[in-house]
Amino acid sequence: MKKLIFGFIATVFFSGTSIAQTTQYQKPVSVVFTAKADLISAINGCYTLQVRVYMTNDGDTTLVSWATVQFGDCGQRRETNANQTCKDQEFKGDYFYYTADSLKYCLVDLLQDEVIYSKYIIEKDRVINSVKK
Repeated sequence: MKKLIFGFIATVFFSGTSIAQTTQYQKPVSVVFTAKADLISAINGCYTLQVRVYMTNDGDTTLVSWATVQFGDCGQRRETNANQTCKDQEFKGDYFYYTADSLKYCLVDLLQDEVIYSKYIIEKDRVINSVKK
């Protein structure tokens, strides 16, 4: 019986110390996403922007995705898609166009994240408000 209790205590002690050791040395990951947009055109209520999403990780900033975005009173959408990974598509009222040299991630996929989407909306509004002034 003493061996059984000792074995149980030893198991709890060693498993507890191994958990404490692994969590003690984990470095927190600080990844920040930002969105940037530039106006390409604004014709009769149809706005076209180039939108880019960047990822900053430990001070290194990398462009992770970009697309041409069209919204407003644009009429018929053009159907040109040279990209095999990302298909031109509508997302929450905006239309996203991709080129053959777009990056690994589709912008629409990144915008599924609420934080990234809210940064996109803020940047989009900033560009539109600068045009309307």
